[in-house]
Amino acid sequence: MKRLCSLAVALTISCGAFAADAIRYDINDPMTVVIHHSMKQRESRLVKFYEPRVIGLAKDGNLAIADSSQLGKIATRQIVEKLIDAENSDRMAYIAAVASANKRKDEAGVAAVRAGMRQRWAAEMKSGWMLQDDNGNWAPKP
Repeated sequence: MKRLCSLAVALTISCGAFAADAIRYDINDPMTVVIHHSMKQRESRLVKFYEPRVIGLAKDGNLAIADSSQLGKIATRQIVEKLIDAENSDRMAYIAAVASANKRKDEAGVAAVRAGMRQRWAAEMKSGWMLQDDNGNWAPKP
């Protein structure tokens, strides 16, 4: 019986530690609201390049060009690159703001937030949009 009680106490302590380390992603402070709004405004322009599988979600959580063969004109490439740069800049700022709100500003904390946000962004991607695996290969989301 003592052993069972010890196990229960150990589980309670470890679960409590896990809960304390949980990251809250839905932060609504002024900084994250502004960044999220900026990202939402850009979304309709990005969809034009998600649909034909030109861009996709890279393994690091940023956007990247998945298939440059469809870009054609230099002007189109420049538009795509500017959109990607703006989106990735906002993504980095959003990750930093979420890490800060969770008091996880250290390198490991930011990496954990980035990994969590990458999972969220991948889940939000529509079927057929491009995702990069851990080996750097691009494939459409099932």
